[in-house]
Amino acid sequence: MLIGISIRGDHLDAPVDLRLGRAQMFLLVDSDTEQFKTLDPGAGQIQHGAGIQTAQMLLKAGVKAVISGDCGPKAFQVFQAAQVPLYSVTGGTAREALAAWRRQELPVIGQPGGMGHA
Repeated sequence: MLIGISIRGDHLDAPVDLRLGRAQMFLLVDSDTEQFKTLDPGAGQIQHGAGIQTAQMLLKAGVKAVISGDCGPKAFQVFQAAQVPLYSVTGGTAREALAAWRRQELPVIGQPGGMGHA
């Protein structure tokens, strides 16, 4: 399964970026093989609608789950409509987040947050 993890860097040991819509980068990780590629959402260039555009980009890339710290209401709706679960993480590295996801220790984000809109 392809997992999208918001990160600040470009590798499995990069720190998780707690902002979904304004994440610096996404790691797209095959949960079976741990092979990965990066996806630059270009969020720094987007003035409005970064969350929605990021969500659409991740869905187009084929992700089946997303790990991040926060998700705004519009991006949340995009993922809900596609039935792609969002998992909350509070820090650490992408590798640690993936391991916690495998152990089913990450809570599902059940409602949108507002951290990225503050």
